[in-house]
Parts: sequence; C-alpha cells; structure tokens
Amino acid sequence: MANDMHYVPGRLRIKIPTLKSNPQEKLSIEAVFNGLEGLETIIFNEITGSVVFTFDQGVLNGHKILGILMENGYLQDRAPGSGKAKQNSIASKAGHAFSRSLLGFAVEKALEPMGLGFIGALI
Repeated sequence: MANDMHYVPGRLRIKIPTLKSNPQEKLSIEAVFNGLEGLETIIFNEITGSVVFTFDQGVLNGHKILGILMENGYLQDRAPGSGKAKQNSIASKAGHAFSRSLLGFAVEKALEPMGLGFIGALI
C-alpha cells in the first residue's frame, strides 16, 4: 500500500494505512517518537489513517521523521523492492504513459484530414 504525504516547512502529514482504527499502532508510533528533540506535536486521525507531525525546522526535518518511520516499518515503498527496482518501475510507468500519449497523438493526426466524413462512415 502506498503512503500519501504532504509536507510544508515545519509540518508533515502522512497516511499510514495500519493506523486506521488501530489504537495500538498509535501508541506504538508515539513511543517511537517520544522525546525526539525538535518534535512539537503528533496528531493522529485513526479514521483516515493519517498522522501530522509539527516540528522545529531548526532542530528537526521531514527527512528525519520519514527515516524513523521507515526504520520502524510504518512506511511501505510505492514499488516492489527498493532502490534500483523502484527507479526502474517508475521509469517503466513513465515510458508507458509517454507511449500512450504518442500513439494517441499519431491516431489523432491520421484521422484529422478525414474529418466528419470518416465518423459518418463509421456510423
């Protein structure tokens, strides 16, 4: 399952699917971050499965928070595997999207001179 996140300086919101309706997961996350210097608040929404971290940017950053979540198994990669496998998967998806748009453009250009007469012939 992919994790959705939103970041602005000093604030990180991330969805953690295992948090939904799971009070034990909330306690577990709180314990992991307990006493982390620079962390101001952690706000949980167990209905949506999201957590919002607010922090002092001079002491802590979003990368550190994400790293802690990953190290403790709360985040899942969007693509199977990690590193090179994930990059290859992303590149493959981009290639497929480009191919589809190029094919659509070619078909559109091929049909353009035929105009409504071609559509009428199909009907």
